[in-house]
Formats: sequence, C-alpha cells, structure tokens
Amino acid sequence: MSLEAEVVALDPAYGLATLKVAGGSFLAPSREATPGERRRLKIHATDVSLAVALPPRTSIANVLPARVLGVERRSGYVLAVALGLGADGEGARILAQVSKYSWDALALSVGAEVYAQVKAVALEPRNGAGA
Repeated sequence: MSLEAEVVALDPAYGLATLKVAGGSFLAPSREATPGERRRLKIHATDVSLAVALPPRTSIANVLPARVLGVERRSGYVLAVALGLGADGEGARILAQVSKYSWDALALSVGAEVYAQVKAVALEPRNGAGA
C-alpha cells in the first residue's frame, strides 16, 4: 500500500525524513528528501502490528492512533485489517496483517480504537531516481 505524503522535516543526523499524511506523520529513512515536496510512502501490511494501548517505550518509531474500519480473512488464520489513521479514523488508510489469534486476544472489532505500530516505511523513488 502507498500513501501520498508531504515532507515536513529532514534530520540529517539520523538520515530520517518526517512525512505528514492525513491523521498523522511517519519517520522514514531518507537523505535526499526536501521539505515541502510530495512523496509516496510504501507500507506493507506485514510490517504493521496493532496494540490496544500506547506502548510506553518501543524501538518502533512509527506508532499512530487509528480505528479499525474493516476486516477480512486473507487465508487460513490470517486477517487483513483496514485502518483509518487518527483518533477519529478519518485519516489516511493503511492495512495491517494480523493472526486470528491476535484479533481475538486483543478483543478487536470494527470501530475499535487501536495503535498502528509500523515497523518499516519506505519512500518511493522520486521520478525514477533513488530516494
């Protein structure tokens, strides 16, 4: 899945860009982003986990409030969970892939408030150039 985002800051000390989307912002590796430019972010559903409470400390840099908008079985005991970013769920849409066990253990349902923990975010190349 990819999202349209705006580069709002660049941190050369860590090689990270801050990118704003509707409902939140992401940190992504980049040394060549320019504040103000529009870029596409790529997020794989397998890189998104869910939590029902904000983790107090984590190595995952991208933890955003979201709402569960829908769920469907992918195969066997694997579910695709559609999320709307932001506390109201009205922001950008991403997918999380979770097990049926995790869905049930967290007592999730459509409309539930969650935290999307995004382990990996990649900037797509700009106009065919490396990011």
